[in-house]
Amino acid sequence: MNLACSGIAPKGKMEDWVKLVGKVERADDKARMENGMKMLYQHFQLAPDLGSLLDPTTIKADMYTASFEELQPVLKKALENEGDSEQLERGVMAAGIAKAGQLLARKYSLIITNVPFLTRNSQDEFLYNWADKHYPNSKYDLGTMIIERSLSMLFKHGCISIVSPQHWHFFKRYQSFRKKTLTNFCFGLTARLGSGAFETISGEVVNVMLFNIFKTEKNENSFYVINLSSKGNASEKALLLHEEVLTALIQKEMFNNPELRIVDKSEVEGKVEDYGNCWQGIACSDTNRFVRFLWEIPNLGNGWILQQSNIKSSSFYGGCDQILFWEDGYGQITEVAQKGATFRGMSAWGKKGVSIGQFVSLQCALYLGGKFDGNAHVLTPFDENDLPAIWLFSTSEVFRSEIKKMTKSMAIKNNVINKVPIDIDYWRELAAESYPSGVPKPYSDDPTQWLFHGHTIKAQNPLQVALARVLGYRWPAENDTEMELAEEARALIEAVKAFDHLSDEDGIFCIPSVNAEQAGAERLRDYLQQVFAGEWNNQTITQLLQKEGATSSNLEDWLRKEFFIQHCKVFQNRPFIWHIWDGRNDGFSALVNYNKLDKDNLSKLIYTYLNDWIRVCIAKKNAGESGAEGLLSAAQKLKENLEAILHGEAPYDIFVRWKSLEQQPIGWDPELNDGVRLNIRPFIEADVLRKKPNIKWGVDRGKNPPGSPWGEVRDNDKHLSLEEKRAAREKIKK
Repeated sequence: MNLACSGIAPKGKMEDWVKLVGKVERADDKARMENGMKMLYQHFQLAPDLGSLLDPTTIKADMYTASFEELQPVLKKALENEGDSEQLERGVMAAGIAKAGQLLARKYSLIITNVPFLTRNSQDEFLYNWADKHYPNSKYDLGTMIIERSLSMLFKHGCISIVSPQHWHFFKRYQSFRKKTLTNFCFGLTARLGSGAFETISGEVVNVMLFNIFKTEKNENSFYVINLSSKGNASEKALLLHEEVLTALIQKEMFNNPELRIVDKSEVEGKVEDYGNCWQGIACSDTNRFVRFLWEIPNLGNGWILQQSNIKSSSFYGGCDQILFWEDGYGQITEVAQKGATFRGMSAWGKKGVSIGQFVSLQCALYLGGKFDGNAHVLTPFDENDLPAIWLFSTSEVFRSEIKKMTKSMAIKNNVINKVPIDIDYWRELAAESYPSGVPKPYSDDPTQWLFHGHTIKAQNPLQVALARVLGYRWPAENDTEMELAEEARALIEAVKAFDHLSDEDGIFCIPSVNAEQAGAERLRDYLQQVFAGEWNNQTITQLLQKEGATSSNLEDWLRKEFFIQHCKVFQNRPFIWHIWDGRNDGFSALVNYNKLDKDNLSKLIYTYLNDWIRVCIAKKNAGESGAEGLLSAAQKLKENLEAILHGEAPYDIFVRWKSLEQQPIGWDPELNDGVRLNIRPFIEADVLRKKPNIKWGVDRGKNPPGSPWGEVRDNDKHLSLEEKRAAREKIKK
């Protein structure tokens, strides 16, 4: 009986219901009856919301309150009253509640029902909170709560025979419910019908089963399962129920299954390789030569492509921070890479899958179908419809547990992943519920990823992003209209374009006010105010600084003292915005976009911006201002160091180990393809950066190709004089 359907709930006021108690000789008995009637009234007010989940036996009798059993005669008598129509109506309702309460309070030998299907996310606020309190083990689905309620209504040796969703047999969140049920009851025949079991219900999400459970603690017995999950339509399943072979399961052995799942061992004996393949990635044999972080190159092209790599922590989309100098796979990389290794993993290209870190942490992200390196394996399903199931499995503790059983190695090989056992039906069902429309489309708020939309408001590091945009940097997703992205990402890309006119042409952002430009903090604040628009308030700057993990209380201090330290950390010690300063917190400081810092812009920094600052310092000195001498001296020293970099004599030169002597840059003439690691060295040697990034120029792994002018050893710690370079160029000309 479902009270929600029959609409039974007390009518009238509680005071009128209390009057139904009538005359009782003893005052204390009357008080108990009236209190009991009040509680019954309140209890049945929940009937429209709870239906058969109501349990009048929860009204516990004590010296102050009568039990439901004691109230039943009163309710019955109310029906016989021939008073006014309102009282008669209450009497009729009282009799209905008496009958309903009697049905819900009794014990039964057999309960047969088709439970309602209502998942946790679809429950209204009242039912959601009520289930938390009263059905903590089965609250995730209304049908499972009905199962638990039905079990509580059985006589000893009684039986429930129910149609319900299958998922409580498998899903992790029902583990405590399975434990309680397996411990206190005895399972009978179970028929797993799967999807398509109802002729009137279409779709794959409703996966049902028929089962019997008995109220007995003898759970060492066998019970039998018929599995028709993947067989036929509704009429075919009906016939197969009479013909299919039964599988015997030992109930106590279910406690040995992962998460106490109610399955046969044969159901989990499938291997990953039965449903997909795990591939190794590209081994370019010289990462420092052919791989960059995406922010080290201003625009992709000229042989550079996106490359997925290892993931720091599992997320839908990660490991998207690298680019590869590929040249269609037939360029310089083929001269260096091991034979055949360049194209390792090509069978995965163009497919969807899961990228799995090769180390024991096994961090995962969705694979986008492009090139990927050897730091992560890619698992591609044979059927792309299985991608959500493969994703859920790969990110589960079950997957990690199985890997640990199979190998003690810190580095997990792809052939080990292929042999991992997987219960694909379980993960398919979980995926159908978790991702009915498929896995999410590519999206990231992380500015280190090429999927990043570039919008300050949504960014994980909003001030870093705002400053990068002011300095003219743009992310790959903004320029690549072919890149697959979520609609939200595309909308953010379009929205942020409205502020592109606020970006700097030369990529030079001076913190003090020089050359008739605003001070850096004012420029950044103006940009932020325009971007945030109506969302801007007096606390915005404070909130943004807190989000960056800053200790500074204002933008000026953050720009001078903390920005570059945090920038190096976020962008993995390959900074693309360089903080050049004279060593004083009150002196000359400029943030420059490395991608725009060619010879002309370095000259502009020195002879326009810094010279203007020096002019101001001279004026202060001539006016006799305190501290002006120190400011002037620091600025002049910075100018000397920057001029030395511009000139490029050792040790302020750039050495690129894969280039011959005549190809080495003369003076500050960097090739961005060579990367931050090599090009930043003159600035570190001259000690003009606010912080020294953690960069080393020692010996790289591997050997140079035969015929290299620098020998076999990949040594980056070299300096070459201008005379040597010029002589080599002259020799080539002759």
